[in-house]
Amino acid sequence: MFIDKALVSATAFAAGFALMGVEVFGVRMLTPYFGGAFTVWGAMISVVMAGLAAGYAVGGRLADKYPPRKLLPTYLAIAGTTTLLTPFATPLVGGAIANHIVDARIGALLAASLLFPIPTAAVGALTPALIKKKTDSIENVGNSSGAIQFLGTLGCIAGTLSSAFVLVKKTSSSTSMYIFATILLANAAAWIILNAIQKD
Repeated sequence: MFIDKALVSATAFAAGFALMGVEVFGVRMLTPYFGGAFTVWGAMISVVMAGLAAGYAVGGRLADKYPPRKLLPTYLAIAGTTTLLTPFATPLVGGAIANHIVDARIGALLAASLLFPIPTAAVGALTPALIKKKTDSIENVGNSSGAIQFLGTLGCIAGTLSSAFVLVKKTSSSTSMYIFATILLANAAAWIILNAIQKD
């Protein structure tokens, strides 16, 4: 159905948008506790990449076992909820680690590893499920995969530019995280509604 394909495309774009927003503002939230931007950026990028890798691997296995329409709202709800919690958790985690670990590099990596792997892994797990949902037959799996990666990457670009050029000047880090969480949760709600409408 058209609405299914439209929602698949919207979710791929929105997930990429939110992912990069979380990464940019995650760095901004950790910097007060661990100083140098390069240290925090290195930690955040590493954690985000590790989370995505785990999400791709686990999500791929689950996509072969369960219907994508059931997996997608679950992943989005997990990503959105954990993103929503980061403004509350960051002062607790960042402050505690900064007070006990002298080396800012280790502290930044540990804090990022505690705060951000779940939302990034959940976003990573979306990709296999979206590809499977978009694929009609084995003959067009390449096209489906390319389309999802294309839309997700466009979302990443839009999320990065929006965060760095607009949101960073207009909103606080907490407000921005709430925006990204809302985007993810709104997509989860859309899939839940669609599933209810199309329920067998």
